[in-house]
Amino acid sequence: MLISDSAGSCMLFLCILGIVF
Repeated sequence: MLISDSAGSCMLFLCILGIVF
């Protein structure tokens, strides 16, 4: 569950990064 949460955070971070750039 912890790994899944980390993966979700990474995806969210990449999504925000994509919007910014």
